[in-house]
Order: sequence, then C-alpha cells, then structure tokens
Amino acid sequence: MGLLLSKKPRVNPALVFDWHGNRLTTQEDRRYAALHAIALRQYNRKDTEFIIKGLIDSVDNIHRIQPLMSQSSVGLDVAVHMTLPVPWEIVSRAVWQLYNGETQLHTTPSTQALERLDKHTVYEHCTESQNGEICHANSIRKLFSTNREHVIVLRSVLDDELSPRASKAAVEDLSLWLCTKPLDDSSCHFTFVVRFVVDTQSCLEGVSPKVLERVKTSFSRAKMEMALPAGGVFIAPQQIPQVLRAIPGYISLVDRSNRNRLALQTTLKALVRNYRKQPANALTNGIN
Repeated sequence: MGLLLSKKPRVNPALVFDWHGNRLTTQEDRRYAALHAIALRQYNRKDTEFIIKGLIDSVDNIHRIQPLMSQSSVGLDVAVHMTLPVPWEIVSRAVWQLYNGETQLHTTPSTQALERLDKHTVYEHCTESQNGEICHANSIRKLFSTNREHVIVLRSVLDDELSPRASKAAVEDLSLWLCTKPLDDSSCHFTFVVRFVVDTQSCLEGVSPKVLERVKTSFSRAKMEMALPAGGVFIAPQQIPQVLRAIPGYISLVDRSNRNRLALQTTLKALVRNYRKQPANALTNGIN
C-alpha cells in the first residue's frame, strides 16, 4: 500500500504540453483534450479568485478595478458583483448566448471562426487588423452548470499552431469568470472577474522606453472602487488605459475590450428592462 501511495500518476507529456502555457498543437485529439483542460483549470481557479477579492457570499453591489504590476507585465483586475431583479437562469442563458456566438459579440471586420466542441464549449479564433497592425485573440469559453450556480469561463489561448501569429502581432491575454447564482425566484447575484495582461517583455518589443514608461504609469494609476445602485448594472467608463493604443496592434485589442464590455452591459440592462415589463412565464428560462 505504501508503494502504491508513493507512486506518481502517469501523465501523457504530449497532452500536458498542449495546455500548459495555453498552447495548442495541430493534432485534433490533443487539441480537444488541451482545450477542455484549459477550461477546467480556469473553472477550478474560480473560487480562489472570488475569495481573494471578497466576492464569496457578498451582498454589496460593487465595481472594483485594481492594477497588476510586475517586472515582466502590466494588467488590470476588474471585479463586479451585483444583484439583478431577474431570475438566474434567464441571466445565465442570455450571457452564455453572448459568449457562445449565438448573439453577435463583435461588430468590426475580422477573421473570426467559432469551433463548437460541444453545446457548452466553444473555441474562438479571431484576427483583427487596423492600420496594417494585427492582433490575435483566441479563447476557449465553457459553461459549467450546477443546481446552485452557472459559471462561464474564458481563457485566452496564447499560441495555436493552426492559426500561426505574425511575429510582431499583439496577442490578447485574458482571463474571465462570470457566475450567476439564484437569490430567490425573481432575482439573482451576478459576479464577474476579468483579468487583462500585457507582457511588457515580448508583446511590447521594439517600443520606445518613453512609451513603455507611459504604459506602466497609466496601468499603475488605473484603480477604482465604486458602489452600484440597488438593482443597477455596472456603469464604469473605459477600463483599459488609452495609452495602450500607442503600442502596435493594441488599438484593436482596446477596441475589442470596449465592445465586449458594452455588449455585456447592454445585455444585462435589456434583461432588467424586459423582465420588469413582462410576466415571468412569458420569458424563456433555463439552459439546455
């Protein structure tokens, strides 16, 4: 028995390589295994992230932005928690339709493909270009459902051999958790955490020290905490510092972030508005 307990489990190193570091190969079975592993790892991080940010069982409506600073990267941590006067399954369904591609999320010209692994898992390949500058934004999105909460996770895939990136292209590095939990029959808690990271060593290669210092200074000052009105939807302005647009390729990533934020905000506001106007039995509920 002691010998059995001391043995390390056998792990296929090829599969580990696929998802460790959020990289994908061209082999179909390894790709699918890697994508599901990335999504599951993201889901398993959710409780830790929420505990650190004081969001577990929170009753306060808040919108908080914190800078992320290190020697090799800058970024933003955005946390929002709110109570919505809409049943939780209605909110979950509408938000999942936004992130699984049923509802249009992006409105600018881009090379975009959605790969549906199953009804609860979608992989997006996206390449956008503005003024000849290219950015890549590939991400796995997955819905995890239990009888007490629905969680949507999103994690950027930083390197995909099926869609090789240009050598100087910007690459989106995003982590996202959206959680809906029932409060009662007609209201719910909606919580989301977004982390946006810029690698200041590789992604900003060739940028002048002056511009790089402006980027770091802007991110270090991007701090905010505000209370939301009861029943209100987050109303924060632009989150990502505009100075990032001075970096080649990041114009598209900043615009993409703005569009995504606006799409989610518009969806939630529409749910609140429409639910107040209609009886509950007139609305579609549940996630299939």
